[in-house]
Amino acid sequence: MSFNDYWQAQQRRRAVAEAVATLKEGGPAAQTRLYESLRQAVLLLPVAELPEGHAMGDVLMGQNVQVKVAMPKGPNDRLFMPGFTSEETLRLSHPDEDSPYVLLPFQALAKMTLTAGAGGVILDRGGPHSAVVPPAMLQALADGQPPPQPPPATAPAQQAPQALHLSPPSRIVTYAELERLNGWLRQQPGLAQAYLFGLMYGTNKPMLTIGMGFLHAPGKEAMEQLARQAGELMGQVGVILLDGQLARLLARQSGAIRFDFNPQEGEGAGDALPSAGSPAAGPPGSQA
Repeated sequence: MSFNDYWQAQQRRRAVAEAVATLKEGGPAAQTRLYESLRQAVLLLPVAELPEGHAMGDVLMGQNVQVKVAMPKGPNDRLFMPGFTSEETLRLSHPDEDSPYVLLPFQALAKMTLTAGAGGVILDRGGPHSAVVPPAMLQALADGQPPPQPPPATAPAQQAPQALHLSPPSRIVTYAELERLNGWLRQQPGLAQAYLFGLMYGTNKPMLTIGMGFLHAPGKEAMEQLARQAGELMGQVGVILLDGQLARLLARQSGAIRFDFNPQEGEGAGDALPSAGSPAAGPPGSQA
């Protein structure tokens, strides 16, 4: 999976999570919003074991692959198919970081649920916002039918996301900068891993970017504060959260600079040494 595919899939899952959060008070318009977000969503599906020839987080698309899913029981002891919008919400129900999962387009998940005779799909089970997609809606989604009712005329049209591409760091990074960055990263509580790389948005020039992976993802305000601090430290730089799939993509990105930490709950990140994300990466201070 390319980074652009990963990013678009992540945005679509976030749209599902946001739609679920508005269901209770949103009325029919919120149901339509959820339906529309599910049509193109690729969700996380926890499995008992990874299918042969597949790795954690692989997308099962257009393949006749058998998967084993443990379906939780709901009302009247009916079984339900689980589906998650992020690794964070999945780990609330499956806390073991080695607990395997694959990615599955929701249309395929809907067909699987109907074939199994389950009572529906539980979205983000155990999370702060959860919802059940009933069989009638699953059937419409599986058949590719339009939503039950048209969206409100005042709803703004959503623009297709621009392409994103990973690249090596977008400028020369000196060893002194890496030392300062490492020192700042070590002060961040719960930080497990970080990457320094370039990120190109659409046709714009690559931007120096810091990806940060925490034991527990910080909130929006905390991330904005981290971005301000990083800007004071490194100049023009972006800050994004790492999840497992993005970290795997960056591990294969030639030239990306990696920082590994041993965090403790509620303490600083500890010692770390920057390492190349690929054997092809040059030494610190060289042109990436």
